Amino acid sequence: MKRLAVLCCALAACGSSGDGDLVVRDPWFRAPPPFANTAAMYAEINNPTDVDDSLLTMGSPQCRSFELHRTVTSDNVASMEAIGDVGLQIGAGESLALEPGGLHGMCLGLDDGFEEGDNVVVDLQFETMGRVTLSVPIQRR
Repeated sequence: MKRLAVLCCALAACGSSGDGDLVVRDPWFRAPPPFANTAAMYAEINNPTDVDDSLLTMGSPQCRSFELHRTVTSDNVASMEAIGDVGLQIGAGESLALEPGGLHGMCLGLDDGFEEGDNVVVDLQFETMGRVTLSVPIQRR
């Protein structure tokens, strides 16, 4: 299967750091099964700047709502929990992994037509960087 790697750079400069922008690498949605009303989004967010930032929210017009989740395991049973409005810090020079089995974005109330091979517009809202808009492919991995 062809792997689509997407590199999206932020649309505006990062405050006064002058060292560049946050970089979102390889964003993707896991293709949901038929009739599912949720889908998880993954990506790696790199902060090459000298300023800490935080991912505050995620959103998409194709999702009724969008939450930041973490996978937790208790008594050998994995489940997801929303992390609320705390934001996810990305230190200067560090990365944040949104990955299966860990932190991820969760699209709730999917729009019809959320199928493998399509792209979904997703807005990431950062504390310092502001809004970054991505076109995220739906894939089976």
